[in-house]
Parts: sequence; C-alpha cells; structure tokens
Amino acid sequence: MKTNSVADLISVLGEKVGTLESMVSTLEEEQRLIVAARTEQLDENTRRALASISAVNLLNNRFRELLIKTGSELGLSEIGSQCG
Repeated sequence: MKTNSVADLISVLGEKVGTLESMVSTLEEEQRLIVAARTEQLDENTRRALASISAVNLLNNRFRELLIKTGSELGLSEIGSQCG
C-alpha cells in the first residue's frame, strides 16, 4: 500500500473533524441567537451552517474516493461496490 494513500485518508478525516467542530460551534451560536431573538444575525449564521454541511458532503465524497483507491491498492476490488 502506498503510504500517501493512508496519509490522505487521515488528512481528509482531520479536515472533516475540523469542519464538524466548526459546524457545532455555528449551531450553538444559532441557538443563542434564536434565544436572544437576534433574527438579523440568523441569516448569516444559517449560511455558515449550510456551508459547513456542503463542506462535509465534499469531504465525504473525497474520503469515499480515497477509500476505494486505498482498497484497490490492497487488492480489495469489491470495496468500490460497497461504498457507492
């Protein structure tokens, strides 16, 4: 197995963790804004939350592709049909 494939998988997982942590923070802020009735700031906060969701979806796709590549390098050809 190529070492950089595993490193790429770890990197994508690290990015995903960071994005999810940011999303939790954004959603907690949204909750505070709702409780404080600060509706003027909700739109921007909602945009940030939606951007986080989009980023997680992209990272999931990248991870899936890297997982298939790594599985192929290990000779696990059937992994492609299980991930799609």
